[in-house]
Amino acid sequence: MIEIDVFPKTFFGVEVPKDLNEKVLNVVKRLDYCYDHFPHPLTTDTEIHKLPELDFYIDYLNEQIFKIKEKQNLACDKLSIFTMWANKSTAGRYSTRHNHPMSWWSFIHYLTEGTPTHFFDHHTENPWMYMGESNPTTATFHPGVSLPVGSILFFPSWVPHQVDPNKDHISRYTISGNTFPEGDIDPLGGRSHFKVKLCT
Repeated sequence: MIEIDVFPKTFFGVEVPKDLNEKVLNVVKRLDYCYDHFPHPLTTDTEIHKLPELDFYIDYLNEQIFKIKEKQNLACDKLSIFTMWANKSTAGRYSTRHNHPMSWWSFIHYLTEGTPTHFFDHHTENPWMYMGESNPTTATFHPGVSLPVGSILFFPSWVPHQVDPNKDHISRYTISGNTFPEGDIDPLGGRSHFKVKLCT
């Protein structure tokens, strides 16, 4: 796992072993893409983390998510996946700018090459029209170009992002998911804490 400085926040990146990435991709290609609202990518339901055929993958994800909890010194027992879905982006499909509300850390697993994801620092970004100055408030991750195919990018859920229209002749497959703190939440070191149990 590597730390990636993006804006004032840190993202985390993991390069998944090729055999594991292929195994996940083979499962994902067979899923039911039941949501089709063009031009948004074709999407599965948001509970694929419960599929038995992906148990091996969830174990791997939980290992990586635990590392983030430790690196960030989060005052909770664990970060738990509570929604996860697959995306299939065929020609002309894209995702408009959005974030993931009611989540803590989110992730994108780039199972194949394809169009880039752009992240925005909405606190400091320049207006759309500016007079030639640099604009360091956008970070772009392009699978197969600026990051390896098979990479997982973990990012704070509030960070806005979007995906360019697919102009290639191949389908772009990704998995997206959200996590939330669970268990004993103790931000003040014993002075005030509460327990969270996610309904999944």
